[in-house]
Amino acid sequence: MMVVRQKAVLLTALAQLSPAEHNQLRGQGAQNSKFWTEADDENKQLVSRFKDEVKGHYYLHQGRRCCYCSKELDPHKGSYDAEHILDQSTYPRFMFELNNLAAACKSCNGGKSTKHILVVGVDDAAIPTQSEHYTIVHPHLDEWADFLCFDLVGRIKPTDGRSKGAETISICRIEKLNMARLADHFLGAGFKDAEKALKSFTRK
Repeated sequence: MMVVRQKAVLLTALAQLSPAEHNQLRGQGAQNSKFWTEADDENKQLVSRFKDEVKGHYYLHQGRRCCYCSKELDPHKGSYDAEHILDQSTYPRFMFELNNLAAACKSCNGGKSTKHILVVGVDDAAIPTQSEHYTIVHPHLDEWADFLCFDLVGRIKPTDGRSKGAETISICRIEKLNMARLADHFLGAGFKDAEKALKSFTRK
């Protein structure tokens, strides 16, 4: 049986930054949607310490698994991302909010990118805090196994066809991982050609 990620316990306070330093980052992020990666010299070390603590916390509390695909994450922090659940480009004011962050593999984070994940009509003046506010499986509000499961070859499938599971697969482009896992079963029988054909099929 394949292990799935756990619903993360929220990080509610930082040990590596003071409340004043955290608020400083909040203010800078709200003014500049690229501040996460392009902080000035004065704030670069604060951002680095913030990322380090957030990634370490959610890595452990998600059971070392990606918040979206449940793939086991390598312990090296450079191998996975601090994921903004509501993306930082659209919602820079939430860039440094602890309940808007999780640990995700680079594939899921890149696939999700800036796609819209809130249910139409949900008030986003503050970070929505109910599961039903989101179209995808939420790292902190949803148990992964309530919406997604593995089939016999390790592909990720919606549980009982529930829409959140299917939307998560689509938004995070998890079908690419599914095709690779299916292709694994062609090892020794044209594996590379099978994987190429399956990925091409998925794109189309």
